[in-house]
Amino acid sequence: MQQIADRFPDISIAVLFAGAARISAVNGPLTLTSADAAEAARILGVSHVVGLHTEGWEHFTETRADLEAAFAGTGLLVETPPGVAVTIEN
Repeated sequence: MQQIADRFPDISIAVLFAGAARISAVNGPLTLTSADAAEAARILGVSHVVGLHTEGWEHFTETRADLEAAFAGTGLLVETPPGVAVTIEN
């Protein structure tokens, strides 16, 4: 993340694949854990985070609630109700 932040210092919105997806063939999460997503947002210095892929598949081991808890009090996490268009303004 630091390399991305260094190369692209003006990122304002991060679309992060969270949910800590796991499969037996891989030792570790395939997508960000909620804590890793919060750390990525901090490193990138963004003003908004769209957290994707936290629910709907068996291989996600963390939920939207976990992601919300990791971002509690930051004001960064955009609400993304399923099936609803969301507009993000800077």
